[in-house]
Amino acid sequence: MVGLATQLFFFACFAGITFYVQRSPKYQYYVEGQPDPKKKLIWCLYVTIGLLYVRSIYRFAEYATGYGGPIAVLEW
Repeated sequence: MVGLATQLFFFACFAGITFYVQRSPKYQYYVEGQPDPKKKLIWCLYVTIGLLYVRSIYRFAEYATGYGGPIAVLEW
């Protein structure tokens, strides 16, 4: 559980860095044929971070209740 909590902490740090890069005009780049490539990349990162958060929180709750807990028993 300590490992999952650490992982959640570093995901939060990564989300903070992503937010900083999104807001900072210093990190602009150009891709020919793409109107706003940075926006697409940032939203892809946010979706990925969100899904990883959901998975990690689910696993944290599963491990907290134990292998005989309701989450582990009802999982497919």
